[in-house]
Amino acid sequence: MQSHFNSTENLNITYLLGAGASYNAIPIWKQQGHSMIAVAHKLINRLSKNYSEKPYTWDTKLLIDFFTKLKYFGDYAVEFGSIDIYARKLYLTGKESELNLLKHCLSVYFDIWENFYHLNFTKPDATSYEKIDKRYYSLLSVILEKSDINPKLNSNISFITWNYDLQLEMAYKDFMSNQASSFDEINSSLKFMNSEGNNVIHLNGFRGIFNDKGEIYENVEFGSLSNLENYLIKLNENLKDFKHADYSQHIKYAWENNSNAIEEAKSRMKKTNILIIIGYSFPAFNRKVDKELVDSFGEGLEYTRVIYQDPFANTDIINSIFTNPDMVELQRENQAQFYIPHEYLSPTKVKEMYF
Repeated sequence: MQSHFNSTENLNITYLLGAGASYNAIPIWKQQGHSMIAVAHKLINRLSKNYSEKPYTWDTKLLIDFFTKLKYFGDYAVEFGSIDIYARKLYLTGKESELNLLKHCLSVYFDIWENFYHLNFTKPDATSYEKIDKRYYSLLSVILEKSDINPKLNSNISFITWNYDLQLEMAYKDFMSNQASSFDEINSSLKFMNSEGNNVIHLNGFRGIFNDKGEIYENVEFGSLSNLENYLIKLNENLKDFKHADYSQHIKYAWENNSNAIEEAKSRMKKTNILIIIGYSFPAFNRKVDKELVDSFGEGLEYTRVIYQDPFANTDIINSIFTNPDMVELQRENQAQFYIPHEYLSPTKVKEMYF
């Protein structure tokens, strides 16, 4: 009889990302609420000042009203502990219109934060935020492979993320041969927008796009991201032209019966040999979905490993989610780079064993 158990070639690796995976670029939890308020204040002050100094082609009142709503949601994010918790409250109380508005404000906030305002603030440890968390660059430099046009992701690696930021996708954009001018162009090489077959599965959806009358639009086209003034001009046009913009299908929380993303994630987990969890706290309102994912992990596979990379990794949570918590390897100390398993870096061929 021949055993292939010792082979570490062609193992499937899945990264499960939480908010901490973007810690160097995006404020998380209560800090995100505070940053939403601060961004809203800066924009309202800027709009009021600019309007008094010289006329612009935008409707100042319309934009100020929008950013006042952003501040409103930031206040609730601070009060409830996170914007996700407040969104859950709106969902439970059937306030669909306000939930859609929350998603709209959050989607625009991420645009403005990542492109213009990240340098204006510091993290709780007093270090500066980065436009892209450089750990994504480091990881992609290892797991991308040369291809005819754009580098492609190694076929054995995939991502499941709870984040609606696009840090991974924007980092990948910087590896593309030609500068992408739309999300569609990025998606043509790194699939994250499809209903199935994605390289990156966003369990809570993602920011940056919306629906109107069956068509999909970007908040603001890439060409208008050159400076904040151009962004505000285009945002103003969209606020006037798309009065019923639907964000519900693009930022869509897993607890909103987001069955397609969950089923695709479970299918991916079944084929996963090595699960790497980064910066994820397993919050209680995600626990049902997390348990389904973990129960699907490595189903029937001989070789499986779990690495949990988080400075605040909680053993009680591990014990409650994993039926075999001893298989989880904690990585609390080294947070400077995302973990890359040795099985990927130095795979070993099968050692034939006969007995």
